[in-house]
Amino acid sequence: MMRYVLISACVLSFSIRGFSAEPATPDAVNDAIQKLAHARFAVRDQAARNLVRIGEPALIPLKAVLASKDLEVRLRAEALIQQIETRIENETLIRASKLRLKYQNTPLDEAIVDLAKRTGLPFALDEKSGKNPRQQITLDTGEVPYWEAVEKFLTVAGLEENATNALIASIARKREDRSGISPLEKPDIPAERLTLVECKKPIAASTSTIVRVKSLPRDFPGNVAAKGTNEVTFKLDVIPAKSFVWQELVGVEIRKAIDDRGNVLTQSHLPREYDQAVAVNNAQDRPMNNAAPVFQAPAPMYSPQSSPGTTRHMPVTLFTKDTSAKTLKHLEGVVVARVLSLQKTLLTFDNLLKAKMGHVVQNDDMRLRIVERTVQKNGNLRLKLRIVVSTLGEGMTFDESHDQGNDPFKKEVPARVNRLSFVDSVTGKPIPDVSISLLELFTDDEYDTIDYAVILPGFGKADANPVNWVITARRTVTVEIPFLLKDVPLP
Repeated sequence: MMRYVLISACVLSFSIRGFSAEPATPDAVNDAIQKLAHARFAVRDQAARNLVRIGEPALIPLKAVLASKDLEVRLRAEALIQQIETRIENETLIRASKLRLKYQNTPLDEAIVDLAKRTGLPFALDEKSGKNPRQQITLDTGEVPYWEAVEKFLTVAGLEENATNALIASIARKREDRSGISPLEKPDIPAERLTLVECKKPIAASTSTIVRVKSLPRDFPGNVAAKGTNEVTFKLDVIPAKSFVWQELVGVEIRKAIDDRGNVLTQSHLPREYDQAVAVNNAQDRPMNNAAPVFQAPAPMYSPQSSPGTTRHMPVTLFTKDTSAKTLKHLEGVVVARVLSLQKTLLTFDNLLKAKMGHVVQNDDMRLRIVERTVQKNGNLRLKLRIVVSTLGEGMTFDESHDQGNDPFKKEVPARVNRLSFVDSVTGKPIPDVSISLLELFTDDEYDTIDYAVILPGFGKADANPVNWVITARRTVTVEIPFLLKDVPLP
């Protein structure tokens, strides 16, 4: 599984490695593949784990095994290919983009405005920060991960985020969820901003992924050492980059915690939602080691990110035999979140123009059918296309922003169908100016049936290139985002 670490307030950044493929020779890959057919389960299982660790270099040899006459070997290879591809996708999802911040004798207030613009996050200098807004700063971060650049800026400027203001904004969001009234409509609730104040004591942060994790001050509300229980609870500040919007923030799992006296602390308990999610994930019994899981999570514990810069103060409770410790010298763990996957092709209907009426292309979850085909006088081709989607499969997220459709959707479409596109199979490029309109939607306990009217401009002509109809989707998947923190203050 993925590993990550948390750190806190002003700015000491630690880079950690997530899951990375192990170097392997072709002989080592082939040896592991041959052992997938070994008579002993332990040997087969270890070979599978080794192939997952190797990662992408093992994909091509594994795909060659799909032609094997041994059914069990083929099934193991299919499972491993899926695991490795999932791991690669998850690494891509949490990989931080690069950012370079460069200032030369720039007034602080102008630099902060630029920082907000460059990051997409609502940074603003607190009027009571005590900092001179015309103070000049000089900085060149070089091309570094997004959050590392932000933390370097804060360090040079001598600033930190006002965690108390973030807490107030969090409370405001909860009020909004209950009342339906926006915090902006309530004069007593401040608008959500990442306000910056003078940093009195630098605190480290985990900045190597698209999500930053920081510790919070010792006296932050909710941080407490419970008397008589040997439990200590503290909160971690978790915030994604603007480009990363999670569907659910499931929780935090601590993998390693050592205090300043050398004691090893263990996590007292995990959120109920996290326990359920992991239980479902483990039930799949997959031979994985260092890959982020994909599983069906229960109801969200936290709502989706409501605006850029939305933070989450995540509680962590650890069991300790020595409550006199003041800091955690080492804190390592993962943030578990549900996010949208990359766009994936689910099904392709080849040569749509030559297919017979009523022809069906299908897989286990979906059927595509041509219902009508009409050539219009202007040379355009009008199609009535039907999609039948199983309601029993894993959910997919629907995106109304069809990049080839210019007609608005008039009805809500099930989340399992995401995007229709039409590709010129000769050029391999999407066909421009395609009109896509929703005609009818039928649903029952097992299937959703959706009819579309599609107009392909110029493709009613006899010499038109072949057209492929492609269905893509973004599934909701679970990722583990590793973090590592040093010198985390304990209450």
